Amino acid sequence: MRAIIARAVPEAVESVKWNAPSFATAEHFATFHLRAKSGVQLVLHRGARPARVLDMRDLLGADAQLLEWKSPDRAVLTVRDAAHLATLRVSLGRLVRAWATHVE
Repeated sequence: MRAIIARAVPEAVESVKWNAPSFATAEHFATFHLRAKSGVQLVLHRGARPARVLDMRDLLGADAQLLEWKSPDRAVLTVRDAAHLATLRVSLGRLVRAWATHVE
């Protein structure tokens, strides 16, 4: 998953935020939830304190249906296993690339 994100958003910097791997451009936008009960979760967000609320569901197209929405600008992608990740590879790249363009 980390390699897919790095390829999709090459300008992103990976670091540890909230005790988990996280990616940032102007602000952090993707953070792993490592203690999920099943699979690996990637939390997509717009930083700790986004300047404004933005309804990301309207900006992601059909790939938005892959996410579990926690708020208009915070969603979770759960990857069950390696086979599931293989089916999501292209969509995950599109999702994080589109999401990162809306980080302020």
